[in-house]
Amino acid sequence: MRWVKVFNIIIFLFFSFTFCKAQLVADTFNVPQYHIPDIYYTEFAPELPATVNNRLSPFFPPDFYKQNLSNCNQAAGHYYCLTYQFNRLLNRTADSLSCFSPNYTYNFLNGGNGWYGASTFDTWNIVKSQGNPTEAIFDGYKDNWEDEDEIFFEGKYWMNSYDKYYQSMKYRIKDYYSLDVSTDEGLKMLKHYLSDHFEGAENGGVAVFFSGFGYLYGAPFGYVYDSCISYPFDRLCVFNNADNGSNHSMTIAGYYENTEVDFNGDGIITDTLDLNSDGNVNYLDNEKTLWIIVNSYGEFEGKGAFLLRYSQLTKIWDKKVFIPIPDTAYTPKLTFKIRLKHNQRNTIKISAGISSDLKSEIPEKIIDFPIFNYQGGNWPLTGVDTLSVSEELEFGIDITDILDYLDTKGMARIFFRLENAGHRSGELEYCSLMDYSGEEVREYVFTDQPVTVPPAQLFELYLDIPLQTNASEEKLNIVGDNRLIIFKGDSLNHQISFTGGSPPYKFKIVNTAEYEIELTNRDYTYLSTGFTSINNEYITLDWPFPYAGEFFDSVAISTRGTLTFSEKKQLTEEIYPYNFFKEAVYEDITISAYNGYFFTDELKSKYFLTDSSFIVWHRRYTSSFRMVSRIELFKDGRIEIYFMDSLGSYSTNDLARHFGISTYSGQYFSQQIPLELAGDFNTTIFKPKPQSSLFSLSNDGFLEMPNTSYPGKHQLHVMVIDSTGEKAVKRFEVEILDRALDLALYPNPASEQVTISLNSLENNTAEIDIFDISGKLLLSKQNDVIPGKNEYLLDISMLSDGIYLCKIKNSNLSKTLKFAVLTE
Repeated sequence: MRWVKVFNIIIFLFFSFTFCKAQLVADTFNVPQYHIPDIYYTEFAPELPATVNNRLSPFFPPDFYKQNLSNCNQAAGHYYCLTYQFNRLLNRTADSLSCFSPNYTYNFLNGGNGWYGASTFDTWNIVKSQGNPTEAIFDGYKDNWEDEDEIFFEGKYWMNSYDKYYQSMKYRIKDYYSLDVSTDEGLKMLKHYLSDHFEGAENGGVAVFFSGFGYLYGAPFGYVYDSCISYPFDRLCVFNNADNGSNHSMTIAGYYENTEVDFNGDGIITDTLDLNSDGNVNYLDNEKTLWIIVNSYGEFEGKGAFLLRYSQLTKIWDKKVFIPIPDTAYTPKLTFKIRLKHNQRNTIKISAGISSDLKSEIPEKIIDFPIFNYQGGNWPLTGVDTLSVSEELEFGIDITDILDYLDTKGMARIFFRLENAGHRSGELEYCSLMDYSGEEVREYVFTDQPVTVPPAQLFELYLDIPLQTNASEEKLNIVGDNRLIIFKGDSLNHQISFTGGSPPYKFKIVNTAEYEIELTNRDYTYLSTGFTSINNEYITLDWPFPYAGEFFDSVAISTRGTLTFSEKKQLTEEIYPYNFFKEAVYEDITISAYNGYFFTDELKSKYFLTDSSFIVWHRRYTSSFRMVSRIELFKDGRIEIYFMDSLGSYSTNDLARHFGISTYSGQYFSQQIPLELAGDFNTTIFKPKPQSSLFSLSNDGFLEMPNTSYPGKHQLHVMVIDSTGEKAVKRFEVEILDRALDLALYPNPASEQVTISLNSLENNTAEIDIFDISGKLLLSKQNDVIPGKNEYLLDISMLSDGIYLCKIKNSNLSKTLKFAVLTE
């Protein structure tokens, strides 16, 4: 495969906003049910073996040596489950080249220190988007590194090297699914899955689940001495009871026919008697089957692997097990190759944009990624501040999914977007777009020279490349002609057309300069009384507050330090184990005071409503760490955010914090430096700028512009937002014409042919007549005219050198142009 490097003209855009961010705040959680063929519910289902033990399969990795991290979700979901599922399909043995690293994804989501757990679902979402490295690529859970440039610090270090990221991208999953194990039938279906993967295959599957783990520290009910399942142990512990919690994840790797452990001591090991005397014979009475469970506590008896009584699986979290599906056919087609310096990685976010309109400086679609998204805590980019070059990281991001978001016709504009939300600048040392879609690998360079990334701004680069894409039908897109023409003195009335998305919809005119930002100092009296937990409670205002182009009569307070005007509630309560909401993120029409802070507990709040403003105090107060902030909304639309510098002898600055406000069109970040870092200000003021526009846009997407007497061109960007928060943007160009015909003739002079360009507002015909200088008609043609721009190619090869007149009649208008024929 050849490698072609292409350098493009670089265009830098520095704005204090972002937009088109797809946002979805879930208030429920549901993993789709894994498809089970109908035959498995019938008497013709494949016969189940007495014992299935995938733990000793060559596809299954060695026991996991757990270090001092809360990464059991990734040990089960990535190291064990992903490794087995991929190796089974690829028919390869589990070793360092094929076992998946658990800490590549974990280190993005644990808050930056490795102190907190991260959900399997959230890290599987990373694998769906970016893939997962094997141990040979990123040996991220061992304590020693042979490469001195990659000294590992548990829970902090981010993988370094574009090639490593690119190799990891090839290991994506299509999705993940669930199996319900709350019934006899569900448990039987799990046995079939473990046996043959519902495919009649020789090798079955493995799955993960969530439960408590306290029972693992108690005495086992008994032991099974069978080297066929216990290796490398002499025996396996048998547990009779599983906790109902959800703070631990393990892998179910098979089931075992029990002939040794009699749970009720009656001398019979059975699954056909009513052992509990409830009048039914079901899973509660099954002594014959034990589940083979693999844990992440290494080669220790009772902790590495054990057996669990059949009925106890119904006690696990959500009464379901979960299964990732590898995408072994996937290869990345489009990636970013990046080398970046920054000393506060939780203040940066990288996204990609695309536009089919090569004149637009605003992306039509933007996609976010589950990595490099305000993550990793208050550390330099590598996560290890003792490295000689701790702030520099070379990495890649797979942006292939963007090809599914928009239709392009041979050319597209690709945007590299870096939000630097904090008060510290960074440096983009290198950035390119890698195109693997053809026979030749092409590299399109955004910049190969160091460029400063200013603080509290969106930094953006774009380039135009040959690209053919086709949008999925369900993707939201604005369609139709984006060039609109009216005559002077007429008004514009245009319905915005779009496809895809989920109703209801909102329409907005993109405004990139809604607020100006000032830093100042305020002196407020802080009273520690009156604080309470206020979570997603809407407070009614006595006056309408202007924000994001609308007026709101209520505002919601959350325990994450946000005020929001959206109907969507902030996700602040755990709806699945270790779900990732601990770090607040910028969301539509939200004021965020504590972005970047990793929430392990909630903030307390109190509020006051006056004749001219609404005031909210937030506080986190413990013996060792304290934070106090004050947000004030004024009737005229001003917003002030204040942070105390001390509370008694304690600092109230969280050095990882960054904050700002979000509208529909973008974000406005504060450059306020924490006082503990020698900052000069304690308050940021967001002042709304006076707005004026020739255009108005209704809630139904009807674009209007009043009549005007001034010809010319006007440009605007229109945004449509669906119920999930997905956004699409389109640039519209409105041209106001004089009542005289708007036409052009070129080239002039000409020899063989001329092109006549005509703009029209309606379907009709145009008559084109050619005269010599004396007025003699030499050529006459009629052409159909459609709304918009029309171009006609006219053969003039029969004309001799000289001056001629071209008269065009369209509707009730006509215009005559003079041109010359010059053949030599």
